[in-house]
Amino acid sequence: MQGTDGNFYGTTSSGGATNFGTVFKSTPAGALTNLYSFSGSDGAYPYAGLVQGNDENFYGTTSGGGAHANGTVFRITPAGR
Repeated sequence: MQGTDGNFYGTTSSGGATNFGTVFKSTPAGALTNLYSFSGSDGAYPYAGLVQGNDENFYGTTSGGGAHANGTVFRITPAGR
């Protein structure tokens, strides 16, 4: 999805530091940045695309991981925090 800052944001269902998926940013020029790698305990395998809230943060879900291994809802800033 294109964020209000003009960059593109998305998820991968695998890959990253532990192969549990990532959240990434791509500039219009194509520079790719990994913002976050899921570890399993905080979620795994992002399931759907991101949405941007009025607070400028991005929200999404994972299909696995989390406290009970049934997935999570997460929030991430455009800076990856």
